[in-house]
Amino acid sequence: MTVMSTEESLKEEHCNLFYQVHDS
Repeated sequence: MTVMSTEESLKEEHCNLFYQVHDS
């Protein structure tokens, strides 16, 4: 498992939330 930087993690989390909202 690769350790991502905080910035990358936050970005990915933000995208996931974004897509989840648009998915419903």
